[in-house]
Amino acid sequence: MKFQAYLVLLAISVTNCTDYPDPTITTVEDTGFYCYEFNHRGFAGTYLPDSITVFASDRYSYWALKDYKVQFSIIRGGGEPDRDEVLTDKYGRATIHWRLGESGSIQQMEASLFNPEGKQITTIQINAWSFRSDSWDSIMDFPDVRFSDMAADTLNGMTYALGDLLFIQGERYFDWTPILLYPDVYPVTIEIGIDGVLYCTNWKGQVCRSTDHGKNWLFCTSIWRNHTAYTDLKVTTENYLWATAPNRPLGCSRDGGITWDTTARGIPATVRLQDIFRMSGGNLFLLSQNGQLFKSEDDGHSWRIIDVPEYIRKLYITNQDVIILFGEHNGISIYKSSDNGDHFIQKHSVWPVFYSQMNNTVQKAGTNYYITIPGYGILITTDFEAYENYWVKSDLYDMFIDDRGNLIARGPIGHTVYYRHNSEP
Repeated sequence: MKFQAYLVLLAISVTNCTDYPDPTITTVEDTGFYCYEFNHRGFAGTYLPDSITVFASDRYSYWALKDYKVQFSIIRGGGEPDRDEVLTDKYGRATIHWRLGESGSIQQMEASLFNPEGKQITTIQINAWSFRSDSWDSIMDFPDVRFSDMAADTLNGMTYALGDLLFIQGERYFDWTPILLYPDVYPVTIEIGIDGVLYCTNWKGQVCRSTDHGKNWLFCTSIWRNHTAYTDLKVTTENYLWATAPNRPLGCSRDGGITWDTTARGIPATVRLQDIFRMSGGNLFLLSQNGQLFKSEDDGHSWRIIDVPEYIRKLYITNQDVIILFGEHNGISIYKSSDNGDHFIQKHSVWPVFYSQMNNTVQKAGTNYYITIPGYGILITTDFEAYENYWVKSDLYDMFIDDRGNLIARGPIGHTVYYRHNSEP
C-alpha cells in the first residue's frame, strides 16, 4: 500500500512539473512580455507623471519570470529612462521613469527582455506623446481620435469632448476623463449655454440637459410627437434652444427645454438648421443646411428669407453684429455684411483640396478669429478684412478652442488630432 501511494504521489508530481514549464524561457513563443500601462502623455523635456512598468511571464502558465534583465533604450524623440537596465522582481515586473525629449508628438522607447543566461528573447515598443508650447503636436490615440465635437464652458472653466463617450478635459489640456452616462443619454451632439448648462441630443432624437457638468442628465420635454430620428440642436446667446428634424417644424424653447414652440411662421418644415445667431439688437439669423438665410425681428416667431450669394455653407455673427458667410464659390469664399445683412461683400477665397461639412468654422480667442477650412487649413483675422494663413494643412477637417484658449484640430474621425498651446494669446 505504501509503495502504491508513493507511485500515485510520483505521478502527480510529474504531472505538475509538465504543467509548469522550465522558467528559463528562451523563445518568443514561450514568453508573455508587455507594458502595463498605455496612453502615456507629458510635457516635452519632463518626466512622465506615471512610471513605465513592463511585465514578463511564461505565456502558458502565466508564472512571473524573476531576475530577467530588461534593457530600455530610446528609439525616437530623444529623452532618456532613469535606468537603462532593470531586473524583473518576483512578480515579473520592471519599472522605470521616462523623461521625454524636447521634440513634440510621438516618442518611442524599446524594452528588450533577456533571460538569466543573457540571451535576448523579445522586444516591445512603448509609445508616449509629448506636448510643447507654441507648436502643433499630433496624437493618434484614444479617446482623441474619436472626437467629433467639443463644448467650452468659459464661465466655469471646463471643456467637454464628444467621442464614443462624453469626456471632460483635465488640468493638462491633453488629458481627458470619461463621464459616466446612462445608456439612453449617450449624446451624438453637444451644446452649451452661456450659463454653463449642457445640452445634448441622442440617436432617438431626444434632448437632454445637465446642470452639474454632465454628472446627471434630465430629458427635456419632447419637441414633436412620435419623433425618434436625429435632431439638429443649437443654443443662442440668451439660452434659447432651437431644433429641427426631417419634415418637422422649427422648435424653440425659451425655458431650457421645459416647453417648446413649434408655431414659427415663414420657415418651412423642410428646413434643417445649420447655424443660428442673435444680434445685440435682438434680430435672429438662421442658416439652413441647403444655404438659405432667414431673418427674424420678433424673437423667432416669424421669419423671412433674405438674399445671399449662392452655395452658402456656414454662418457666423461677431459680437459687433458683423455677419460672415462662407460659400462654395471660387473655392471657399468669405462674405461680410456690416449693414444687418442688406449687402454682402466677398472678402477672401481659398482653394481646398476637398470639400466637406463645415462645423466649428470660426473660433475666437482674444482678439483673433481662427477660421478652419476643411481641405485647406486655418486662417486668422482680427476684422474679417485682412486674412493670413495660420496653418496650411490640407488634411484638416475641424478645429476647436477650449476654455483656456488651446487649439485642438482634427483630421477625419479615427485619424490624427493636433494640439497647440499658445504661450501668448
